[in-house]
Amino acid sequence: MRRFPSTLEIGDAITLTVTGTKDDGTSEVLTRNLSWSSAASAIATVNQSGRVHSVAPGNVDITVTYLSFTAQSSITVNAAQL
Repeated sequence: MRRFPSTLEIGDAITLTVTGTKDDGTSEVLTRNLSWSSAASAIATVNQSGRVHSVAPGNVDITVTYLSFTAQSSITVNAAQL
């Protein structure tokens, strides 16, 4: 999973991406057969396109599964700065 800033403010949104490496060593961004989930949807939600929306302060793990492979990204959501 391509990692973006691991800290967001409430109301921020980012899109996570997954890159796979083929047997010949080349890479490609995967867009099909991905299953995304949030360990704490009260803190951040994720849709099936990998779009994460921060909702409340806290820490959350976002998980993506592709076939038998799983990757995880930890995100911290902070209160919005004034």
